[in-house]
Amino acid sequence: MERFKRDLLSRPLSVLAIILILAYTTFASRGFANNAFGHQAPTGLEPTRRLSLSHEVPSEFIEDFSFQIKDFKMNHQSEINNLNIVLRYRYLANIPDTKYPDFRLIAKDIENLLTHYPNDSDYWEILNKNLTMMVLKNFPVIMSVTCEIQVSPSRLDPYSRSSIVTLNRSSLKSSKHAKPKLKL
Repeated sequence: MERFKRDLLSRPLSVLAIILILAYTTFASRGFANNAFGHQAPTGLEPTRRLSLSHEVPSEFIEDFSFQIKDFKMNHQSEINNLNIVLRYRYLANIPDTKYPDFRLIAKDIENLLTHYPNDSDYWEILNKNLTMMVLKNFPVIMSVTCEIQVSPSRLDPYSRSSIVTLNRSSLKSSKHAKPKLKL
């Protein structure tokens, strides 16, 4: 043993480093190694687990999606307004993979509605209600939608303002006032 210690101490530091690395990897192969503080730390040498994707969807699964349209220019209320629109919607439960709508189509519908909006004097809240009804009408796999329209300060209205509207499909069916006055 004395000879081993003497031999070990007479070796260059690079050999000692190799011995330490070998010792570390030997103990690390068990999945954990002690770090400098004496605590066990994962080494990354654990065997890879196989992930399996199930095609079964739990009935309690809730899916939302959202996107934003930034800096949309709209001529409304006698001036050009800068809008930021955040749309968030919830899908019906258990929709098939092939029925998810492309959000770009929803965005194009919104941009088209705003570009051709017929009533220049509508308050932002009214415009937003019409927009949310249009989204639910055009996309039957969406069960609820929340739309926030943020309007930047302008020459005539120097205040930041926003309208937030949420509409559920069940509310749309049961409401007498559900049909928008717009031809969509």
